[in-house]
Amino acid sequence: DVCTKLQLRRYGGRGFSYVSEYFLPELRRLGLSREQVRRIVVENPRRVLTFVSPRAELSR
Repeated sequence: DVCTKLQLRRYGGRGFSYVSEYFLPELRRLGLSREQVRRIVVENPRRVLTFVSPRAELSR
């Protein structure tokens, strides 16, 4: 999360690329598969950020 100026690379922080450059490779190093990492960064956010109206849920 980059929410203050101090977190930007220009000001000594890790910047916006921290997740892709450091965090995701660390997950792989710790033994998570490519599929598990993909679920974390693609599928979970997709599921959480897809809003389904309650009415649509009831009709299923």
